[in-house]
Amino acid sequence: YEYWTKTTTEGNYSIKLRKKINTNKIEEIWNGDKEKKKLGVEYFGVGDLEVSHNDKYLAYSLDIKGSEYYSIFIRDIDTNKIITKEIKDTSGNITFSLDDKFLFYSKLDKNHRARKIYRHKIGNFNNDELIFEEKSEAFTVSINLSSDEKYYFITTSDHNTSEQYYFRENETNPKPKLIKKREK
Repeated sequence: YEYWTKTTTEGNYSIKLRKKINTNKIEEIWNGDKEKKKLGVEYFGVGDLEVSHNDKYLAYSLDIKGSEYYSIFIRDIDTNKIITKEIKDTSGNITFSLDDKFLFYSKLDKNHRARKIYRHKIGNFNNDELIFEEKSEAFTVSINLSSDEKYYFITTSDHNTSEQYYFRENETNPKPKLIKKREK
């Protein structure tokens, strides 16, 4: 598929579209204005919109209180049904695993800092797996996939210092390994 986002003069929020390569059929997979109306909320902040690598799932994060604590939802694109539990109190950033079995996200603490990285099994309604925790209250964490799609990188940083960890994309039980210890 090819994916793109558009905005219109009639609405306030983006519309995510896709078209199967070598066809002319355009499919709307997200409409922020319709989503806001469906939820019936006054405040509606969209964080991240990510499509799984296998083109089956749309994961999105919403802030419906204005608190900048985002909830993540995962929707089956074909059925338009939510297929997993609501993941609350996140930073809003979403990273799918390459096999589309998991989703990685960071959880915010009471001071609104992302200090924990979790792995969520798609379709699971149980607890998510903590794979990294930053102990210093001054640091925040994030997770990204490398450009060659071989590694996940966890970055932890404050205003002056950073530190990075990695694990292979195919690790069954991810154990982040330190690249270089932080220095002031």
